[in-house]
Amino acid sequence: MFIPLDFYRILGIPPQSGGETIEQAYQDRLLQLPRREFSDAAVTIRNQLLAIAYETLRNPEKRQAYDQEWWGAMDEALGEALPLTTPELECSPEQKIGALLILLDLGEYELVLKYGEPVLHYPNPPAGGLPQDYLLSVILAHWELSRERWQQQQYEFAATASLKAIARLQQDNDFPALGAEIRQELYRLRPYRILELLAKEGQGEEQRQQGLALLQAMVQDRGGIEGKGEDYSGLGNDDFLKFIHQLRCHLTVAEQNALFLPESQRPSLVASYLAVHSLMAEGVKEQDPMAIVEAKSLIIQLENCQDLALEKAICELLLGQTEVVLAAIDQGDPKIVAGLESKLAAGDDPLTAFYTFTEQWLEEEIVPYFRDLSPETLSPKAYFNNPSVQQYLEQLEPDSFTTDNSFASPALLSTATESETPMVHSSAAFPDRPLTSTVPPRRGRSPRRSRDDVFPSTDNTSGLAVTTLSSAIAYDPDPLGTNGIGGDSTSNGFSSNSAPESTSKHQPPRRRKKRVTIKPVRFGIFLLCLAGIVGGATALIISRTGDPLGGLLEDPLDIFLDQPSEFIPDEATSRSLILSQPNFNQQVGQMVVQNWLDSKKLAFGKNYDVGALQNVLAPNLLAQQQGRAQRDQSQKIYHQYEHKLRILAYQVNPQNPNRATVTARVEEISQPFTLGNQQQKGSATKDDLTVRYQLVRHQGVWKIDQIQVVNSPR
Repeated sequence: MFIPLDFYRILGIPPQSGGETIEQAYQDRLLQLPRREFSDAAVTIRNQLLAIAYETLRNPEKRQAYDQEWWGAMDEALGEALPLTTPELECSPEQKIGALLILLDLGEYELVLKYGEPVLHYPNPPAGGLPQDYLLSVILAHWELSRERWQQQQYEFAATASLKAIARLQQDNDFPALGAEIRQELYRLRPYRILELLAKEGQGEEQRQQGLALLQAMVQDRGGIEGKGEDYSGLGNDDFLKFIHQLRCHLTVAEQNALFLPESQRPSLVASYLAVHSLMAEGVKEQDPMAIVEAKSLIIQLENCQDLALEKAICELLLGQTEVVLAAIDQGDPKIVAGLESKLAAGDDPLTAFYTFTEQWLEEEIVPYFRDLSPETLSPKAYFNNPSVQQYLEQLEPDSFTTDNSFASPALLSTATESETPMVHSSAAFPDRPLTSTVPPRRGRSPRRSRDDVFPSTDNTSGLAVTTLSSAIAYDPDPLGTNGIGGDSTSNGFSSNSAPESTSKHQPPRRRKKRVTIKPVRFGIFLLCLAGIVGGATALIISRTGDPLGGLLEDPLDIFLDQPSEFIPDEATSRSLILSQPNFNQQVGQMVVQNWLDSKKLAFGKNYDVGALQNVLAPNLLAQQQGRAQRDQSQKIYHQYEHKLRILAYQVNPQNPNRATVTARVEEISQPFTLGNQQQKGSATKDDLTVRYQLVRHQGVWKIDQIQVVNSPR
């Protein structure tokens, strides 16, 4: 069998390399051991192929013959020889696993799949290596392709590749640690997938439903929008709320109602507030006053925790309760009056001013946060012009709604007394009661889409996969294995029957004092005329200081599809996750050494900041470096460093999985300075070093225990 490889690529050197380069490259490649899950036999065959390449290229006669067979004359422009044809490596069946390992080393993952996948279907795999070696090479190829696609911001492609790796893992239970790593990355990928599936234009309905299902699973894993459960995305509670806020503009009115209404019953103050807005949007868009009734019921629950006088007054207007609106204006609530001052000062009628205010508020505060809304589809004028709406408002009794706090939840009341920030304490329960009022039902009202109509159900509680890739990718009933990453998911309130059933019926107390109310139909006609007069009014700027989302709206989470994947989670969280994982790999080794180099700059820099050293150095080495920094400080010497790092090899101690060795090439430029009456700049030095780092897993985190310079070309 021939595989498109040449000896120069196998050693990772250009064709014009000399003898010393060949020797060094060979030694480096021997140090770059594959993952420890590969059998010794597979590693031995790989090393044999490396030796064949080395022996050929270091022998002048063999190298000349090899070059004449595959390579042409030197290209002066490129400064390298060009191949006459695609060089190929002839491998026996027993050598195939070694070639696959080399292809993995070189990042040729498509070729690994091309030559490795067919072997999995052989009744008898080649004698070289073990059957698990071929399976592992294919799994790793899928996983690395997933990482490449992630970096290219092709999130669904990345997920598909990882899911294929998991599907292969289900064929064999020999690699539980690897499976946990892949699943963990899938969890971290999930917010990106949601945004890609819901935010991108031109997505089909199937892709959109997949995004909604992933969102469902993510909320479920967290135990609600404000839940403390672990979804392994790396998002803290505040960041997840920002993520939800960012996602709102990509969800329709029906989708937001299906998400936030069940969540409001946990209870969740944030979900309740957002449900108020989605119900108001539904009411005006669908010309359905019953949705406004529900929105007002939620407001009454929340108003002892949050100032929602503005939203409540708008609901009263949409329900034709003009006297209540006028009373709210007369009370001088700052959130209401602030938007009406100019109109009232100009002598406009208060209702006229407030109607204009409502139009502009809906356009500015509601329309931008719904995928399917526009100023044309959210028109109070069209709402009041609908005969069904007029008929419904005509039947509304003036005393149908209470304005006191009888509907307010005791849980929410206690929450309000405990903290000024309602979202901090959101675990108390609402009383079990329906959100209903003593108002006549609207005739002919189409039922609201249920949660199950909008969010597709899935049996995959992990939310890793929502669609079937192929018949070969079966559902994993325990998607996180037995490694302690996952666990049983608690109910998230997404089910259509998840809201608590009512144990008693509550009716709002009726007010004893009679009041005179403008007939709703006449009021609707009045507003229609008014809308024609003030339709072109300038937009008002509304101050919203009492928003339950607080500062989250001012600084939304920047999870955008055009940003690098490292943003979720943030750098600090990402490093913590990587450095604390029990399974050592090249990524962990790279990060540990890089952290040391970054900490070195701080510790021996102008400020002698040694604080970061304790996060990366084991106790013995930490004491040494701290002492060195103190000596430099006493001598008034500091350094400025520049580093370039390349990992050459890593290996876990076979007798102790909590110890590992990393060999790296470090290019270091050191610029010394002496502090005195005048700062003096010394001569800079540049070193090109091969350094061996002995690592130990100390208190659950990988740290450096010893540093040894192997050689210095200088």
